[in-house]
Amino acid sequence: HLKPIEYVVEVVESDSPWHNYEVLSGERFNNFKTKWYQVYDDINNRFLCFDMSEYDKAYEAAMTIENSSVGTGGGAWYYNGQQYADRIDLTAAMHAYAVEHNILTVYYDPFDYDSSAQSERTFSANAFDGTMYLDDVFQFAYTHGAESKTISAVDENGKVYDKIEFFAAMADQEPDAQLPHGKYEVTETDMYGNTTTYTAYRDKKAPEISLAALDESELNAVNGGVYTLRGGFSVSRFFDDYDAYAVLKLEKPDQSVAYYTQGECEGITFTGGGVYRVTAYDRNNNTMSFTVSVS
Repeated sequence: HLKPIEYVVEVVESDSPWHNYEVLSGERFNNFKTKWYQVYDDINNRFLCFDMSEYDKAYEAAMTIENSSVGTGGGAWYYNGQQYADRIDLTAAMHAYAVEHNILTVYYDPFDYDSSAQSERTFSANAFDGTMYLDDVFQFAYTHGAESKTISAVDENGKVYDKIEFFAAMADQEPDAQLPHGKYEVTETDMYGNTTTYTAYRDKKAPEISLAALDESELNAVNGGVYTLRGGFSVSRFFDDYDAYAVLKLEKPDQSVAYYTQGECEGITFTGGGVYRVTAYDRNNNTMSFTVSVS
């Protein structure tokens, strides 16, 4: 009689595909800020050697500097050559000086090739805000053969893209796997049938800008546009679909430059005569620019 052969089968329970989600949620965009703060220590005549992405922390550091220069005597406080009998008045004076002299707001400017102060900055302490971008250089990948076998992306209209290749940059995918600008539900499936689904964005669209003339008429600016407005104008709308950190750069006729993020520039009126160059850009290198001539 033949002796039965015994087999030992090891069952490996695989987790859901995780690699691409981890890469996307940890990519530089989540820590890349387009606006941050530097604090100047005027007592020691130097900028502090660190930048801060949160205004409250910059303000706290600036007030600490000012507080270090306060003297006391005879029941009063002495600050910047002035005597204060009331702590509230002293704090108000410190606040005014700290805000005006000690806190410098800096904006990311990819077009300012001569200023390293406005190069890209990342702040790793910031928490993941939930936004994941499939930028042009991103490649879907897997760490072992069983982890991921298929990828599908569904846009907001229900169109399915299921021919996305692993280890190929998004910009280099075949035509039927190219994802246009939009929001997608991405699903990865491994050889065991485990799935992972998450939301990701293809951001291929520049910020949108609307201008208001002094007569209250409005126009939607387009890339390369040239506009002539009498008396002045204001920015009535500055908006980016998927990037809350988009920046508007305004180069004025007097050669000064101002920067604004969304919500900062709406309603400000510019009335000086001359040519203004307006440039808007986001963290995904989408940009648009136009000129406004004020007569």
